[in-house]
Amino acid sequence: MGRIELKAKGGLKIGDSSVSLTDLRLASFEQSAQQKASPDNDEFARLTESLRALEQDGALTWDGSFIARKVVAMDDTKVSFEGSPKELFLSTVYTSAVFFKPITLGQAFELKGRQPGILLASGGFVEGKLASLKDGTLVIDSVLFGRKSYMTGTEVVALWLQQPKPTASYFTLRIRDGSMLLAKDPMLMDGALILNGSPFRNYRIARDQLVEIRNEGAIDMLTLAWAKVNSAPPEKRAMLQASVANVARVIEFRAQVKTYEVKLQEAKKLLANLEAAKVESSAKRQRFLQDWKRLQDVWKQKNREYWKTRSNISRMTSKARQEQMAVARAKRALENYKRTLNRHTARLEILEKAAREKPERDMRRDRESYMRSIKRADRDILKAHKKLNDARRDNDKILAETKLLPAEEKSAKQTLDQAKKDADQAMQAYRKTIVDYQVSSRQAGIARGKVEELQQKKDQATQELEKLRSITPAIEPGK
Repeated sequence: MGRIELKAKGGLKIGDSSVSLTDLRLASFEQSAQQKASPDNDEFARLTESLRALEQDGALTWDGSFIARKVVAMDDTKVSFEGSPKELFLSTVYTSAVFFKPITLGQAFELKGRQPGILLASGGFVEGKLASLKDGTLVIDSVLFGRKSYMTGTEVVALWLQQPKPTASYFTLRIRDGSMLLAKDPMLMDGALILNGSPFRNYRIARDQLVEIRNEGAIDMLTLAWAKVNSAPPEKRAMLQASVANVARVIEFRAQVKTYEVKLQEAKKLLANLEAAKVESSAKRQRFLQDWKRLQDVWKQKNREYWKTRSNISRMTSKARQEQMAVARAKRALENYKRTLNRHTARLEILEKAAREKPERDMRRDRESYMRSIKRADRDILKAHKKLNDARRDNDKILAETKLLPAEEKSAKQTLDQAKKDADQAMQAYRKTIVDYQVSSRQAGIARGKVEELQQKKDQATQELEKLRSITPAIEPGK
């Protein structure tokens, strides 16, 4: 044991001993303190450690090397990695699969024996031929769906092209970035491992990047994952294919069940207190409601009386206006009759003068005609005087009656306003009790809902926990 060094001229040095790559069986390199850091109480990491097939995204070559580098583009010719490293050139025909996010054993097992296609995040598999991969969008041609695009990482987690076929004599190199590279003839040069042969071109791996070198039957990551599932006893196979999300949910539900009961008891106690406050608030609200209804009835009565007074005023005002118009008409008629009398009188005077000047003419018939008109005009004037006097008398009577109405209206309005004020004050007091009741009712409702919610969540968490435990039997409660 000891620190492993890569010799400048090839070979490995361990303490005082040296060994060549061909004689090496296994070399494990120390990890940094940061890489070793893993809290003992990290239950999620403990439970999911055996469920992960690939820790990160990358590409799997046909001969079994997993390159832990993001694939940003792909067509029917080549695979393009992020950063476009010149020492990597992976052709599409030499590619087995492309992964767009870490996958579990269960997801990896879904790829076994499949025709080319894509593995969806939802768990389904769609057979199809790659059309293109660019800008986070994967396009495939499917027999069932035709040409269709998917978002990498969110909708699709893996592109499957063919099953890897590694050669058993390859070296297995585990790299700190998550890569697992299979190489037939790695070379040691200048303190680093150098890989050549598709897809590598003078690919340099520094000593600090190495995690492990193994010189024995090489197996790719997918085959290892499939073998792990297949070799597991039936009672553990379901657990190995469980998703990491299910493990996280088991931990979550377990914690919820432990805390919901305490919260449930606290919520029930609060609900009892709020229900008592609600009953008291309801009784107070009813008392204030009855007071408001009584004062509201008083206001309605005063309102009817006030509008009756207003109606009388409107009616009397209209009648007074009519009487004033009658007086005006009587005056006009009297003036017309007077003008008619004056006209006939003037004509009679002209006739009399003409008769004196010409006594030989007989004007008796004309004189009688004018006299009849004058007498008729006198009678009309007498009638007009009588109508005018009657109209003035009626007008004076209406004026005397309407003179008292403004005071009656004012008194009715004051009484109505006071009744409205009393009713409004009662309504404000009642509304306050409504608000108080609504607050107490809302608080009781919230508390009741909280109790129901906590009970439901506790029951659901218990049911989900039992369900998940039935399909992941190897997951044990935390200590």
